[in-house]
Amino acid sequence: MQCPFGRIHYNATDKIPLKCNFCYNLIIKGEEPACVTVCPTKSKIFGTFEEIMRFAVRRVNEKGGGILYQGKTRIIYVLDNKQLEYLTKHGVNELNVLPEEYPSWLRTSSDILKNSRIISIPLLASLAFYIVYWRKKRFDEKCEE
Repeated sequence: MQCPFGRIHYNATDKIPLKCNFCYNLIIKGEEPACVTVCPTKSKIFGTFEEIMRFAVRRVNEKGGGILYQGKTRIIYVLDNKQLEYLTKHGVNELNVLPEEYPSWLRTSSDILKNSRIISIPLLASLAFYIVYWRKKRFDEKCEE
């Protein structure tokens, strides 16, 4: 129930949680996962990240639009021009960032990194002052000896 991607399901009969394993039993035979095979619109593809990105870039070059990749997920959206215009009209200017309400460790780590830049300046300044103070104190102690 806590999975942000909605990929874990509870099997009430066996009383165990299950999640998608991309049909591992088919992949080891060289086949595609079942969801890719039966997708009526052929909007799902399966492959390595590089293969999928090559496909997405080729599709954008042929038909226009853009790529929405949210980083470290397995989902890449290829948007057409209408979808891009809609997002731009509603204030989404950077396509490869996560929405603020995205509930995951990736969102939290992104926030920490964003705020760490603000905190790092006074922290580094304090460290520099401390090193100068410590060296001066140490130098004074050596001079007294």
